[in-house]
Amino acid sequence: MCRRVFKVYASRIAEESKWKKEHTLLFLAFSTGTAIEAYVYSLPYIAETWTPFPRTITLLLSVWSPLWLLLGGLLVGPLSDVLGRKKTFYVTMILYVIGGSLLVLASSYQAILASLSMLLFSAGGEYQSILVATHELMPRRNRSASIFLVVNFTNLGGTVAAILSMADYTSPHTQRIVLGATLLFAVAAIFTVRTRTPESIMWLEARGKSAQAKRELEKYYGKSSNPSQKDTPIGVTDVPLWFRVLTGSVLGWSYTAGFSLVVLALGPYFFPKLTDEFIVVRGSQPSSRALWVSWQTV
Repeated sequence: MCRRVFKVYASRIAEESKWKKEHTLLFLAFSTGTAIEAYVYSLPYIAETWTPFPRTITLLLSVWSPLWLLLGGLLVGPLSDVLGRKKTFYVTMILYVIGGSLLVLASSYQAILASLSMLLFSAGGEYQSILVATHELMPRRNRSASIFLVVNFTNLGGTVAAILSMADYTSPHTQRIVLGATLLFAVAAIFTVRTRTPESIMWLEARGKSAQAKRELEKYYGKSSNPSQKDTPIGVTDVPLWFRVLTGSVLGWSYTAGFSLVVLALGPYFFPKLTDEFIVVRGSQPSSRALWVSWQTV
């Protein structure tokens, strides 16, 4: 079924704009964000060597990452619709800083679990917000390639975490400090970039903030909207909610089954000393294919 909708002129100008400096900053922020998500996703499996965990907790770690990612996506998604994309990113970055600091200072398995929960919750919310913001903020002609490339940086994050954990540390405590400090450094860098990026003009218009949307357009895109110009209607396919939920669930399960269960659960179970190597192989293997797909969509 196709329904007729009207797009406000400010967002249409932003959609049809050429690639600008602001889009490069957005791409850097979003790709770093997805890399951090995979970096954080890998930490619970690496954390098993940091301190003695009760056997029941060790079994729980196999589902710790997807569980808290799911909660983050479910709760932060609606928050993003209320606060806006940019403010929501500030919220998730604050949670990253708190969780990363706690991880560096943690001395017990309870503190480690608490820090990992906060980091994973933030990563789940951040990842979902990044996908939405990439769709809303990238130029229409570059949108598909941008999304493919941004998502592909998840492979980099897990690989970096595994490589750092494979270094010859004097103690698990040192390894934990290095991994936590690296995360805090990445968050500081991404914060610097995000302060220079716009709010989603589509979101502003959807919330009835047309005046602010026009100001964002003029500030970041160097263009002004023309109220006298008529908007042209476009057709939008109205996909049923149940189909979108089903599709997202299948895609999510394929990621969880391929990464969490096979790479991070079954692999380390049979080869407990090769967890880091499993993460590196799983993270680096899809990169070339994804880059090729991204190139084909340009």
